[in-house]
Amino acid sequence: GGGDEFHPGVCGPDTHRLAVSQDCPELIERLLGIEGTTHHTDVSRERLGLPAGPDFASVYGVAVRSSEDIACWLGVMGSEDAIAWDPESVLILRLVARHLHVLFASYRADKHRRAVEHKYRTLVEQIPAITYYRGLDAPGDASFISPQIKEILGYLPEDFIGNPDFFRECLHPEDREWVLEQQTAYRPGQTTKYLRVCYRMLHRDGHVVWLANHALAVRAEDGSPKFVIGVLFDMTDTKQLEEQFRHAQKMEAVGRLA
Repeated sequence: GGGDEFHPGVCGPDTHRLAVSQDCPELIERLLGIEGTTHHTDVSRERLGLPAGPDFASVYGVAVRSSEDIACWLGVMGSEDAIAWDPESVLILRLVARHLHVLFASYRADKHRRAVEHKYRTLVEQIPAITYYRGLDAPGDASFISPQIKEILGYLPEDFIGNPDFFRECLHPEDREWVLEQQTAYRPGQTTKYLRVCYRMLHRDGHVVWLANHALAVRAEDGSPKFVIGVLFDMTDTKQLEEQFRHAQKMEAVGRLA
């Protein structure tokens, strides 16, 4: 009616979990626990957590709850005497409340997902290795590469993402054929084993970088494979030390023969 008012808002006792704008008024908290439609008369604005003003002659509302910490109450406040709502109007009120509830639950889930992704991305970007994701049947075609690739290979993640040809070009010519064969032979959706392989790639400035690639399929709770996650460790220093050690052994053997 002409005297009805709508005051959207979010409230609740747990500010960290519900992103609350204010403490939940006692009346609203009580209404959240009532199934079905409610009707109150002569309700003050303060009891609804609203700024001071004339009392509401009537307040129709409906609560929707899906869990202990997710609930929605939608109220229509009338500043004049209101006629009782008919069943169709009540149904519309319930549908709107349900829709708002779904939107809020979706917002919370999305906010939680983004928070988890932020924490994971922060962790990934701190380790001294390149992390990547790719499809099950997309060897060399990464959908995500961590920024450490800039420090290790001199390229940006964007240079490789969605560009398997660029990955092939950066492989050392002497390793390119057998590495591509290994990747093609690896069937992450059909095995739970890791792919472990060490090969050479060319840095942006042309020098050789040894990388140890460890990859496996990430699976859902039912065991079905979803995508491949891999980690590339820079093994250049280790390989150089191994080469120096072999050279020293060779020189020692030559010295003994002499």
